[in-house]
Amino acid sequence: MYFRIIDICRNEYVTPSDLEALNLSKDIIPPITADVSIVLTEFEEGGWDQQFTITAILPLDMEYEYVSLHYQYSSNNKDYSDWERYGDEISETPFKWDFLAEEGSGYYKFKTSIYNQGEIVESKEKIINISIFPTALVIILTFLIFILLLFVIISIRKMKKR
Repeated sequence: MYFRIIDICRNEYVTPSDLEALNLSKDIIPPITADVSIVLTEFEEGGWDQQFTITAILPLDMEYEYVSLHYQYSSNNKDYSDWERYGDEISETPFKWDFLAEEGSGYYKFKTSIYNQGEIVESKEKIINISIFPTALVIILTFLIFILLLFVIISIRKMKKR
């Protein structure tokens, strides 16, 4: 912001340069609170399950209209996707979401956003690593081993008949 001020004695001040101008900016990043915690039930780091429950725990005296859950995904813990809202916004306790890791194995960041009269407060981010058990691969591998054993048994019986 640039100023041009003239007092009653006709002294004039004009902002001389960009460096001396008043810089105004709006903070669009919501404040982060340590008072809100995210609990991942039925999940342990490196667990095999693809679905688990996420619960946001707010302080008893915190006012809110509704709470939403957001997540990011990364396959390498470096390059994360944009924040995506997960599920519905919840306006009553308990604040629980049944999360399904649709992107599969990888790293997930979670945060909650608490909305109250136009203001937003966010929880600290929580990062977890999900390793989904490769059920289909194990079934295919078991089937192929079974076929291999079957061929070996048939081959051994044919050799014994000779």
